[in-house]
Amino acid sequence: MEPAERVERTAPALTLAVCVPKASKLELIVRMATELGVAGVQLVQSERAVPKFGSEAPKLERLRRITLEACAQSEQAYAPELSGPLPLAAALACWPADACKLACVERSHAGAWPALAAVCQAVCVVIGPEGGLTAAEQLLLTQAGVQSVSLGDAILRVETACVVACALALERIRARAPG
Repeated sequence: MEPAERVERTAPALTLAVCVPKASKLELIVRMATELGVAGVQLVQSERAVPKFGSEAPKLERLRRITLEACAQSEQAYAPELSGPLPLAAALACWPADACKLACVERSHAGAWPALAAVCQAVCVVIGPEGGLTAAEQLLLTQAGVQSVSLGDAILRVETACVVACALALERIRARAPG
């Protein structure tokens, strides 16, 4: 069997920062985000997140295996980098300074999705937990320069919101990618 050809990323990388849901939902999110082609999944601890686990927990190793299986299934050249879980403030501090930073906020006057201008070298999208981000977390995002965007009028489950957000972001990234 020939070794797989190494393909370089030509578009800005998308990182999905998701507030940690229950294990079965997290596995589904990681699988679907991998199939869509995200570059990273950052696990975030939020005030309303139910599960709590450390970065050395066996669950992360299971998630890494899931990314590899999803890459094989969807013929993705890269498995996303998994990181965290980190508190929201620490996760925001890890993002590249030149990233387009977005947060999907339900029941708000969030704006439309930006065109993801050519100056962005990375795109980072936050999805809150079931029950949404707290007012303090939303303020933290605003102070960090994160733009609130809408996923529409419906209130979505976290796993659905992750897929919709990734699909929207990747469509905008790929629409301006060369070639």
